[in-house]
Amino acid sequence: MYRLIYGKKEANALRFKAYKAIKEKIIYLELRPGEKIFENALADSLNVSRTPVREALLMLEHEKLVVCTDSLGFIVRRFSTKDIEEYYALRYAIEEFVISLVVDKITEEEIAALQANVTEGEEIIAGATYGPSSAVNGVPRDALPGGKVGGSL
Repeated sequence: MYRLIYGKKEANALRFKAYKAIKEKIIYLELRPGEKIFENALADSLNVSRTPVREALLMLEHEKLVVCTDSLGFIVRRFSTKDIEEYYALRYAIEEFVISLVVDKITEEEIAALQANVTEGEEIIAGATYGPSSAVNGVPRDALPGGKVGGSL
């Protein structure tokens, strides 16, 4: 009985290892929008069998980062202007709601931590260079319509 449970945990660990690695490859454009995903090559590069890769791809399909087609298998999803507008509208609504819940309960220590986070982010932005491979809020810049960031899409 113990071995069966251990095996299940290990399989889950491999699935999540593959999931995180593939998602990172998508975000950092090692796998580009519209590109076919070769399961065997991914499995080899991650040093796992095809099963955890396939499970990871199904998880990513659920997150709408990849699409499964009948003829090509899995491909990296391209994002439309409408997709991105909906993402930011939803994110704004959620953040606005969460802020209304948190504002009365936040401590001085938490405010200081948030301010430090903002300062760190500003420093990173000030010294950063942005190329075609940079990501914006986890969305690869090349996946954005026209590679645009902020402002109008």
